[in-house]
Amino acid sequence: MNKITKWKISEHSYIFVGIAILIAINGYFTFTKGPIMSPDSRFYSGEADKVISLDFNLPLFLGTPDSNLPLLPYMGFILLVALLKILLGQYWGFGLIGLNLIISSFAIICFFRLIQTYSKFKLTIIIGFLFLLIAQDLRLWNAYVLSDTIFSSLVYFTVFFAVTTTISNNGKRPIHILWLSLLLLAMIFFRPAFPAIAVALGLYWAWFFLTTKMKIEEKRGRLNRYIFIFLFFLIVVCIFLFAYLIHLASIGQIKSSSYSFNLDVKMFNEGWIIHDRPELSHKPPTNYFDFVIIILERIIFFFAFTSGSFSWFHNLINVLVFVPTYFLVLVGTINFFKLNLELNEIRKNVSCICIMTIICFSVFHSFTLIDFDWRYRAPIILPLNTLACLGADFLFGRLEPIFSVMVKRLKNSKRSEMV
Repeated sequence: MNKITKWKISEHSYIFVGIAILIAINGYFTFTKGPIMSPDSRFYSGEADKVISLDFNLPLFLGTPDSNLPLLPYMGFILLVALLKILLGQYWGFGLIGLNLIISSFAIICFFRLIQTYSKFKLTIIIGFLFLLIAQDLRLWNAYVLSDTIFSSLVYFTVFFAVTTTISNNGKRPIHILWLSLLLLAMIFFRPAFPAIAVALGLYWAWFFLTTKMKIEEKRGRLNRYIFIFLFFLIVVCIFLFAYLIHLASIGQIKSSSYSFNLDVKMFNEGWIIHDRPELSHKPPTNYFDFVIIILERIIFFFAFTSGSFSWFHNLINVLVFVPTYFLVLVGTINFFKLNLELNEIRKNVSCICIMTIICFSVFHSFTLIDFDWRYRAPIILPLNTLACLGADFLFGRLEPIFSVMVKRLKNSKRSEMV
């Protein structure tokens, strides 16, 4: 079985060069844009000021909220902003985007550690480098005073350690389980989207323990398909149940004091697909099935990469990035469902956790909110690219014999010409 191998600079110098280039480019764009404040940034800043004024008395802070939003899921980031304000004063914004850059750089390192371990071809690593080089969604949020970069990186660290904890010959499994537990604990207090990665991790472990009990590869492949068929029907049931819940709330049969839930119902009643993008909105629902359709449309538009409100250059870059990415993700996903014998332990595990993460975040945000700039998609960018690299590596394996034959024929033709 493969394992997540340690890097030696002499053997992997090209990977270190690629990582250094990506970090340098990300750093340039992050600090030339400077700390960018959004409405959410001002919310975090105001709440951090209140924490400081209360001398970090968290029970008092949580007990006297100035906002209708539940503060607990944001508490970790609010405390981080408060600490940076104390340490750096008026330059706290630069400290935060510097932290964004550092933590996203470690996520990039984890990305290359994974694809270097499972890839058979150096070209796969080059493809991964190119994906990250032109992935606007990956570096865009570094310059913002928001929790998206940190949360997205924590999600990918969870993906990384989920793989390492289920590698059969991993001698550091207890340490990796500890890291995984700490990551999950931290994410509870960083974003309300924490349940998405928690469910993804639970489904991944369920898949892992069920499939590893099967010793015969053919039966394991069949079980693998049955598990995902069951997951598909589970998602369908959840969609219909959640739509029914929102429908009951919209006609007044369910009352709630939760600001977040009532806001969710309000946006459903207005037909929002992507928040603050009326051109993509659905007509206001008139019956139960309209709510189901809105959820399904949200799942589809969660993966959208062009918009009439984007500039032509923005749309062009997104087409160049997402079209090949989605194609290779499809190849990698199909290869996983076939569960080819060529898939070693790491490939299976990486494929599964990435697929679970992508599915859970898309469904979660179809139930709640997809922000107008698609920043809530940020946590799945690295899992998407990881799965795309798996697809690329599979294609290279299929094309290698063809190119070998072509090269041999070319060499033979040159020899015959010389004769």
